[in-house]
Amino acid sequence: FTIFNPSKLCAQNFDIILNATDDVTLYESSQGNIANSKGQYIFIGKTNNGDLRRTLIRFNLGTEIPSDATIDSVFLSLSMNKTQNAAQDLRIYPVLGAWAEGSSDASANEGKGTSATENDPTWTYRVYPDTLWNNEGGDIGEEILFEGSIQGSGSYSLKGTDDFITLFDPPPPPPPPQPRNPCTRPTRFPAPPSRPLKHSLEPCQPRPRPKPHLAPA
Repeated sequence: FTIFNPSKLCAQNFDIILNATDDVTLYESSQGNIANSKGQYIFIGKTNNGDLRRTLIRFNLGTEIPSDATIDSVFLSLSMNKTQNAAQDLRIYPVLGAWAEGSSDASANEGKGTSATENDPTWTYRVYPDTLWNNEGGDIGEEILFEGSIQGSGSYSLKGTDDFITLFDPPPPPPPPQPRNPCTRPTRFPAPPSRPLKHSLEPCQPRPRPKPHLAPA
């Protein structure tokens, strides 16, 4: 990350390492009653039976990244310890609805999950058992935030895309005030009367004609 402080006219580069605050697996189920909020593992992909698995991961970015920071690059580190597939692409998308961990904790290898408990996210419920997702499998945005290729067990680092970085771009500054041209200042006019004016008309009186004056002969 790069921080620019206008008052000191200096920039400082440093790294921030964030751990996930919440992570859960969504197990495909039409009833939406399978979950795993507190387990040791998370699952993605498709099982041998064709059932889908998706993972939700949350990071608390607001309290860890300074408000005036500029993000140069970001990476998501994952460790995979079991797979049956060859190389494949992995993409991370934003989740469009609020969610949080419940208390479910699957046993054994956790691949089948366990019964959902209150507040668990599941395949159909954003908050079990009261609030549904708009779409089964979670409400997922279109932007790709991270992407990379995985193959076999090991550690992977997925690079953040431009769509992720632009999420933290500062808003554009407001436009500068426009100077007022005195030649185009508005002119104020009196408002028209709220009711018609009353006129008083007087009858027209004819002017008297002078009488002829006869002089004596």
